Amino acid sequence: MRNKKPLIFVAMSFDDKYYNMFNLIQAIAGDRGVTAVRADEEKTVIKKLRPGIFSKIRDADLIVAEISSGSPNVLYEVGWAHAMGKPTMLLAEKDVSIPFDINDTMVFKYDTGITPSALRRLLEIEFDKHLKEALQATNLKQPLVEMLGSLEEISSRDDLFTHLLGWTIEEFSQESRQWIGDSIRVNASDAIKKGIKVFQLLKSGGFATYLVPLNAFWKSDDKYSEECRLAAQLRDAKIERVFILPNHEALFSESLRSHVALDENAGIRTYIAFIDNIPDKDAIQDFGLWDDELLCLIEAGLVGGETQVKGCTFGRNKAAIEKARLWQDTILSAAQPAPDLLNAIDHLDESTKLMLRSADIMKRQARRYCRGSYLTGNKASCEWYHASWQYLRILGLVSTPDWHDEFYKKSFTDAFNSGARDVLISGMADYAILDHLVRSIPSAMVNNIVISVLDICWTPIEICRWFDNWYEEKKKVHLNLRYNQRDALNTDYHDETFDLITTDAFLTRFDEDERERLVTEWHRILKSGGKIVTTARLSNSSHKKVTTTEGEIGSFVDRAKMSIEDKKTWLRPLTNTISELAFDYARNILSYPAMSEEYLNQLFKKFSSCIVEVGITSGEFEGATKYARLVVTK
Repeated sequence: MRNKKPLIFVAMSFDDKYYNMFNLIQAIAGDRGVTAVRADEEKTVIKKLRPGIFSKIRDADLIVAEISSGSPNVLYEVGWAHAMGKPTMLLAEKDVSIPFDINDTMVFKYDTGITPSALRRLLEIEFDKHLKEALQATNLKQPLVEMLGSLEEISSRDDLFTHLLGWTIEEFSQESRQWIGDSIRVNASDAIKKGIKVFQLLKSGGFATYLVPLNAFWKSDDKYSEECRLAAQLRDAKIERVFILPNHEALFSESLRSHVALDENAGIRTYIAFIDNIPDKDAIQDFGLWDDELLCLIEAGLVGGETQVKGCTFGRNKAAIEKARLWQDTILSAAQPAPDLLNAIDHLDESTKLMLRSADIMKRQARRYCRGSYLTGNKASCEWYHASWQYLRILGLVSTPDWHDEFYKKSFTDAFNSGARDVLISGMADYAILDHLVRSIPSAMVNNIVISVLDICWTPIEICRWFDNWYEEKKKVHLNLRYNQRDALNTDYHDETFDLITTDAFLTRFDEDERERLVTEWHRILKSGGKIVTTARLSNSSHKKVTTTEGEIGSFVDRAKMSIEDKKTWLRPLTNTISELAFDYARNILSYPAMSEEYLNQLFKKFSSCIVEVGITSGEFEGATKYARLVVTK
């Protein structure tokens, strides 16, 4: 039977330096009619609680633990106390590092340098608070012990529950010992749990990144995010968050936009940075730096083909924290305020939004698919062309169907109204000509139109496929598209297959001999009465092959930068990337412009008619440039 007086069990190291603290605790307890006892000295790390220690923990009304030493025995005893729901008062010297999990319970830190009387007064205040709470508890009999029965019975039992309990206590002790070091790794679920506690204890604030591919893990409305917002909103913590995006398409994510709005409303300052624009690739991490003293570094990896969080390392190593500060500076140097960027994107027209969404997709596709090209004599990779195309198109620097919008609209509409049903796009840079084409199809006829998309390179074909999916989802209209990766000079189509063949500025990609072959192939696969709708750059130059000069290359890159700075500020984070793409495009591009309208009429002499109108466009390198707009009938 236990003493009727309240009982306190004191857990502490048996180092001589702690005897005075035990005597002080015992004196304070005695003044209040409380018995304070401690365990006998143990020379080795305990693997199983001895009956005497277990009994004292079981019967105690309050556990007082001095944990400065990090003694495994003390942590083991604290683990048992926590498992049995015992009220616990933790003490530690002021300058001693405390395990993270234990620190959650508000350790009383004392200064060994103050006078004994001053220390006693401070300790009495803390002791009285814990003792009062312990004695007011409604359940002091340790239900866990009651379930297991007497100590002797526990020691002799070999059931699964008892083993599970022992394992739990051992795990607690081992983890607590780990936290005494500079870092510890936890699994994904524990990362969230401990992250929530970080926000609840946060004092000054911090900085965090979100890698958006992980947004299935980082949710905008879960408890983790809400606790972070509460820290900013209720406790005035100064928090900055940077969403690191793989591309501009991510800007249209509803999850991202919701997260930004909720964060900003709570007082968290949000930013957006793009992976390609962060100069130090080592800084592209999912991490948090809190109160300038705790680093949380998320570990991710591929699971089933998807990037998933595997765990997190919490640490206080000074060198690691200093490195994280450098990451923070690097990322912020490449970031824009998220509300400003998202607001700018929202005010773009649909066509520009579509180009922006597709720009990085096409850049990635070019890296994967570009193998052959009409633009190089040896049919080498055209990655430089397709990777840059959408960005340059956004800036209005390259020849696109947009320069001839009214011409294409009228010509396509006339063709469909005249019965055109089978259409071929014979070569393209992206989905632009397809876009102009489908916008001209009368709604009542859309199910009857079949469009074949052909190019020697898979990249423009794949971006047309992407456009097709977007169009069906956005417009709720299914397009009948056929895809064919093949050389336009030698197709596998039957004679007289198509009612309409179209392409934009494609003729100038071929020298005169190949151009004649292309027109001959078009004549073969076009039905009688069918039409060709296209454009061609005109030039009075005596040069049959036109390349760029060093001056033109430099001017082209400068125009790209100026356009971003003056008109397309939402592209500023990608200024360096786009400048490099513009340089590669200008350095590699070549063309074979048509000499005159007369030359074009001669080129299409096998056809029954060739209507040529001349328009002026802004041009790519020469300023105002003449283009022939052709409607050719077989």
